Amino acid sequence: MADRYYLPATQVLELSAILEDAEEKAPDLVAEVRRLVFATPIPDDAADEVERQLDNAETGLSI
Repeated sequence: MADRYYLPATQVLELSAILEDAEEKAPDLVAEVRRLVFATPIPDDAADEVERQLDNAETGLSI
């Protein structure tokens, strides 16, 4: 089974911008990175819950 990681929305936006800038220079590499990072999207409701849990872990709240 492959490991799965969650990227916060801000990091996804930053990574997307970096990949867009690099696409012209290395299209095959960018395509592979996109496939590896974005191939398994997390549904919005699950992503919201994961983000809430990460925020709670950072602030020390336990809900």
